[in-house]
Amino acid sequence: MLKISHVREISQVKGVPLEVIAFAERIVTALDCEYGEDRGPDKDGGYVVILTPKDSISALSGIGIDANRMCPEYTDIIPTTESVYIHAITLQNNEHSIHVLMPKDKAPGNLLD
Repeated sequence: MLKISHVREISQVKGVPLEVIAFAERIVTALDCEYGEDRGPDKDGGYVVILTPKDSISALSGIGIDANRMCPEYTDIIPTTESVYIHAITLQNNEHSIHVLMPKDKAPGNLLD
């Protein structure tokens, strides 16, 4: 599982399609612009989590998300040349969000309905 909080961390992302990396970069760019590049992502603004094809959905429990009970504010589809990814936004409060990007085949049924 990859956790990206700032634009400067995007170059470290490996093992996922380029379209997913570009999608994550747009999100962290917005977070850096709105909340600052020196913010504490666990408190201010939020971050992006990317599940790679090798990761288990249960890895989300490490950041306090029960994927099978997850009730996102918004979901979206990210088509790639290799596969399809799901983007789910969970709000922790009105100033902190976690954007979860995961392969569609790893997404629990509650996100696909």
